Amino acid sequence: TGAAGTNGLDGAAGATGATGAAGATGAVGATGATGAAGTNGLDGAVGATGATGAVGATGATGAVGATGAVGATGAAGTNGLDGAAGAAGATGATGAAGPTGATGAAGATGAAGTTGAVGATGPAGPTGPTGATGATGATGASGSIFDYRLRKTTNESVSSSTALQNDDNFVFALAANDAVEFRGVLYVSSTSSTPDFKFAFNAPTGASIRWHCEGFGTADPANGNGSGFYTNGANITTLNATQVILLGANATATIEFQGIIVNGSTAGNFVLQWAQNTSNSAATTVNVHSFIAASKF
Repeated sequence: TGAAGTNGLDGAAGATGATGAAGATGAVGATGATGAAGTNGLDGAVGATGATGAVGATGATGAVGATGAVGATGAAGTNGLDGAAGAAGATGATGAAGPTGATGAAGATGAAGTTGAVGATGPAGPTGPTGATGATGATGASGSIFDYRLRKTTNESVSSSTALQNDDNFVFALAANDAVEFRGVLYVSSTSSTPDFKFAFNAPTGASIRWHCEGFGTADPANGNGSGFYTNGANITTLNATQVILLGANATATIEFQGIIVNGSTAGNFVLQWAQNTSNSAATTVNVHSFIAASKF
């Protein structure tokens, strides 16, 4: 191809003529040699855009060019999300024990804990040997000649009953084979002459007894005791055998008794028992200051 000529001066633009009818497209002629480029003339008015020609066939791919130099490293990108944890690896073999470290200083003593519950009592140990007998103590002062001295400090009453009942005060203990002398006085009264009074003594099985009494009252002809005394004049030798004393209405009878009780091999109580001789709603009363005194042989 030759060198381009200079473009000539642009001619003045002529008036645009009417567009003629498009003629039939002629066959493409052979390309002529390119003339030298003329000087660029003034730009003419833009003509109407022609129809787009058909796309030409793609040319063959050129050879790959040489690799260019490595460019500078770009800035680091942001960290991606953490991936899922991998499965735990197998535990390695235990290493050899290291040397024992030095003993640390003792810590401060903690506060004392609460006392635990007392444990069960252990079995009794064997009995120790008997100690030597101590010296005899000084003799005490002489006591009363009576081993028992009993008295009533309040009245005791029974009404509507003939069943013998134990007196609240007149009872004392008998050891096996005790022999005891007893004596006493009862002050007995009622608001009626009907109930009268009966009494007896009880002791453990095997004991033997002998006793008697006298009863002094006031005039009561209806009961036949007059103004003197009443007694049956006989010694009583049976336990629980009763002695009856007649009472005057609103008068106090004085009953004196004495005897001896000899116990057998069974220990128990010696007790005075009493009741009404005839059941009556008017109470029979053994009064305050009645008493018994007794002493062992």
